[in-house]
Amino acid sequence: MNKQSKCKQMLKGGVVFICVLALTWFILLRNENIVELLNVIRRVKLPYIFIALACMGLFVLGEAWNIKRCLGIFGYHKNIFQTIKYALVGFFFSSITPSATGGQPMQIYYMQKDKVSISHSSLALLIELSSFQVVSITFACIGLIGQYNHMTQYIGGLRYLILLGVFMNFMILVIVLIFIFSKRLSTVLVNGVVALIRLCRYKKVEQLEEKLYSHLQEYQESATHLKNKKGIVLQILLTTLLQVAALHSIPYWIYLSFGLEQYSLWTILALQSVLYVSVSAFPVPGAMGVSESGFVLLYQSLFPAHLLSGAMLLSRGVSFYIAIVISGLIIFGYSLVKSRDYSLKKL
Repeated sequence: MNKQSKCKQMLKGGVVFICVLALTWFILLRNENIVELLNVIRRVKLPYIFIALACMGLFVLGEAWNIKRCLGIFGYHKNIFQTIKYALVGFFFSSITPSATGGQPMQIYYMQKDKVSISHSSLALLIELSSFQVVSITFACIGLIGQYNHMTQYIGGLRYLILLGVFMNFMILVIVLIFIFSKRLSTVLVNGVVALIRLCRYKKVEQLEEKLYSHLQEYQESATHLKNKKGIVLQILLTTLLQVAALHSIPYWIYLSFGLEQYSLWTILALQSVLYVSVSAFPVPGAMGVSESGFVLLYQSLFPAHLLSGAMLLSRGVSFYIAIVISGLIIFGYSLVKSRDYSLKKL
């Protein structure tokens, strides 16, 4: 990906993101008294909000540590500040593109700038993604079983949508694991994709086929490194466990910030894990709209009616909107510094 296409992707993603954001908040807040909503938010206990923000920071740091470990498998010794940059890039571009499709390509682009080969960066991110999917789906399945009666009481037929979300994420995990560990099945998948592209009469199918098989071979060669790295894989899984728990605990700290204590951390972790997996595959940037609507549906029995919109706003604000602003500013600042350094070198 060259600089021009990167800028085009950023601009296109930004426009789509702003349009979806405006539509989402117009729909959600059109019947709300904004003054009362702001008064509700102003009365929260700030220490719990800071804990929620710290949990979001822990989520990003966990991904950075896992990327560092994954790259280390292939002999790249990046410092934590570099991998935090990759984690922020992934979060930002995943958030502004439908179904989080822009995150990994941009991470690969930034890693390539730091002299990490595409095959190694791709496989490192596949390992990190598979770990995240394993933990997220496990959390969601446990949450779905533990809170099934509670959820079906309030969401009715939408439970089928939740089951669909869990199934879609499970299929994504299966495909990722196949590409990492199964040479035969991954070849079958690539053959199927190529055959489908041929049916669509794509003009550059031969070049695309060559590139796909080349990357597949590199993945399979690189995957052999994992066989002797079981300890590191276990560390990655444990870090992901803490990372996901921190992310899903954010609504609990928001719950406590309103002075509410009836429901436990486990209850909210269970509900949030199901909500996260259910909406993550929706083809809208950051699952906007569906995440907020799902929050209102699932948490309507936990929060009093007059606090529910404020709780949703704070929870999504901490776990999504504030994080986007911060990551976007950091990436923009980094790009400015690198551009200035490049200009100075040319003088």
